[in-house]
Amino acid sequence: MADIPNGVRGDVGITLGGKEYVLRPTYQALIEIERMTGGTMTTVARRILDGDIGMGDATAIITAGLKAAGEPATTEAVGKMVYDAGLLNVGVPLVQFCTNGLTGGDVADKGEAAAVSQTEESHTEDLPPLPTAT
Repeated sequence: MADIPNGVRGDVGITLGGKEYVLRPTYQALIEIERMTGGTMTTVARRILDGDIGMGDATAIITAGLKAAGEPATTEAVGKMVYDAGLLNVGVPLVQFCTNGLTGGDVADKGEAAAVSQTEESHTEDLPPLPTAT
């Protein structure tokens, strides 16, 4: 049974049926989501951000995340909880979960890009030049 979300692991909290659960974005969870939705994780995340997510996809994402966190989740039970919570009300945790999964849980402080120090050495001299348009 899952406890408190572990931000270092990329865990995301979600409330369903009046209970707090943890969604864990593991490799296996992401593979399961791609299998169940028929799309890549980037496609699934893009659809969520565009507001184009259905009950089936939301249920698949949450079920996979719950199972990865050790919950004995079934698609039917999770689908009912998503319906009861309201599809729009689970959107934020879904976005966070997909983002963490796509970045390996490596999300900069509060979603902001980490600044690169001006004093850090650049190693671009090791890279081949980019082709130019002719």
